[in-house]
Amino acid sequence: MRLVRVTHDRCGEYDGTEYFLAPESMTEDEVQVQVSAVVIEMVEDAKELKDPPEGAPRHYFSPDWDGADPAKTVQEVRADFERAKAEYLKWYDDQKGHRRSFSDRMRDRGFTALWDEGADVIKADALWGHNHGLELNYQHMELPEL
Repeated sequence: MRLVRVTHDRCGEYDGTEYFLAPESMTEDEVQVQVSAVVIEMVEDAKELKDPPEGAPRHYFSPDWDGADPAKTVQEVRADFERAKAEYLKWYDDQKGHRRSFSDRMRDRGFTALWDEGADVIKADALWGHNHGLELNYQHMELPEL
């Protein structure tokens, strides 16, 4: 596997970095083709996103009793809420594919995100023991939240 660094750029400005493992046989040009395809796919999908339906519930748990029409019965308010909730959940399910992450789409193309739990990673521990005060030259790597 080869390490791939994808630098995200928006309008000429740095916008983040992601790391992946690519098959050893994949060339730099092939990686770039796949990354560019994901970018195009994501931009097209983002353009297809639609706003939530009118009157969508702010949460799934119960009706907004404070904002309910006082002329309606409890049963009517609950029924309205259930209809709006069902419509919202249908909209949400329809939009899921458009909201898939860059990492998910790269995985679809045979890449492994560097931090995937399921990745075949060799792990090792450097156990230095109680050698306090000795000058040991190794680096501590701080990783940003991904």
